Amino acid sequence: MYIDIVPNRKSPPAVLLRESYREGGRTIKRTLANLSMLPPEAVSALRAALKGEHLVQAGSHFEVESSLPCGHVRAVRTAMDRLGMRELVSSRPCPEHDIVLALIARRIIKPGSMPETVALFGETTLAQEFGVQDVDENDLYAAMDWLAARQPFIERKLAGRHLAAGATVLYYVTSSSYHASECPLAQRGSNRDGSGLPGIVHGLMTDTGGRPVAVRVYPGDTADPATVPDQIGRLRDDFGMARLVFAGDCGMLTSTQIDRLREQAGCGWISCLRSPDIRRLLETRDPSGAPLFTHGNLAEITHPDFPGERLVACCNPLLAADRARMHGELPESAEKEPGRRRDTESIAREAALDGICVVRTSETPGSLSAPDAVRAYKRLGDVELALRVFKGTDLRIGPSCHRLEDHARTHALLGMLAHYVKWHMRQALAPLLHADKELDAARAGSDPVTRAQPTENLKCKRDKKSMPDGLRPRCWEGLLDALSTQVRSTCRAGEGRTAVRFTRDTEPNAFQTRVFQLLEADHACWQYNKAVPGRRNGKITREGA
Repeated sequence: MYIDIVPNRKSPPAVLLRESYREGGRTIKRTLANLSMLPPEAVSALRAALKGEHLVQAGSHFEVESSLPCGHVRAVRTAMDRLGMRELVSSRPCPEHDIVLALIARRIIKPGSMPETVALFGETTLAQEFGVQDVDENDLYAAMDWLAARQPFIERKLAGRHLAAGATVLYYVTSSSYHASECPLAQRGSNRDGSGLPGIVHGLMTDTGGRPVAVRVYPGDTADPATVPDQIGRLRDDFGMARLVFAGDCGMLTSTQIDRLREQAGCGWISCLRSPDIRRLLETRDPSGAPLFTHGNLAEITHPDFPGERLVACCNPLLAADRARMHGELPESAEKEPGRRRDTESIAREAALDGICVVRTSETPGSLSAPDAVRAYKRLGDVELALRVFKGTDLRIGPSCHRLEDHARTHALLGMLAHYVKWHMRQALAPLLHADKELDAARAGSDPVTRAQPTENLKCKRDKKSMPDGLRPRCWEGLLDALSTQVRSTCRAGEGRTAVRFTRDTEPNAFQTRVFQLLEADHACWQYNKAVPGRRNGKITREGA
């Protein structure tokens, strides 16, 4: 049934209560009553009742029973849907599936322990959005166990999305402290936190844009170079990459590891030389003493100590000036201590290397130019930044307190998946953040050695403290805080058995509206290869439950 208002020429319109049904192939309308004599308020109330809306008496008791932050949850859920996270985690739905998605979103919004996670589910709309209203800590740990078995499939899908044949893979290693006492992975080694506690080593692989693809956890006493063969094996065997370029720093891709890479067909590398190697290279390069940098800040050379490799020497004048200042200030400070004198020869040897870096690569000039080799190596800074996000307050992977080895590994996987979503959100929301969305394009056409200069877009944000639409740029944490001010309220009208409860979301303000517009727009960051199956040893595998 429905109310139909029929124009009646110069007379008031007729208000009719009608029903419609199909008879044969025709739609039949039948008038049940003429409501023209009813006041407009009664007609509106009847129309609302026919639509199934709850009606309460005007002036009845009205209360807001609860208000849960929902804006930031909705934004993260929108990004996860755009990225196909549900299909990425598993193609088969199950209760653990929803819990894992909620854990990923929770780590983006506010990372914390398992008891805190259960509490946050009830303090935001996370539980409502992902359907995990009645979970406890045991359910969360069961979901982590389920996710541990899914890790090979998930990382294979990510590699299929973002690593093409012959792609450059960036790899970086860090460690985080362990604050419990029973995890087998927690060992004393070179802990980068400097806390003196046992640590756990994390190795992160990304594509050239810094988008995470895979993470591996090692015992805390594992040296950085020892992780390289394992990662190469994963790229070859698990991801089916017959041709790849592996990029790592000089502490990881040592000469020993590079010699092993030479033995593998289709495996290239990008790294740099250590300071002793650079000094020996400069001393034995040219007996005539001809200057190395004659055209700009780049010079491509070869050396018999590095057969089959291209060496790209870089000179950063700004870094050289900073190091020269340091060489002048530090000896003056040290000479004030009794019994200490200046070693001018040692200082001169160190000063000769100021601002100089030598990138080494196995790639030919036709596949990788000298400037692009430098840019690819400098991209390792993006991976280092991702690991700082891992360990910092953003995702808080470390310090770790998980007792079981599988939980410690899954803890890192959850952090990687959360960073995967966050990376794409930052790309899409760059116009609203203190970020330079034109920086990549500016880097491509600028000097690869010196620091890229801010573009006009970023200068405008810094100088005017606002954007063309009048909104103020925010940091990531400030953006989430601004979104969290949109709440979902549970309201009650009336009392007793006649009380009616309903939910309402507050209207988004201009900033929140702009966030959702950017997340729902067709941005390039949402595009990925959706047709690549998981592979192992070149064979398509069937995904587990």
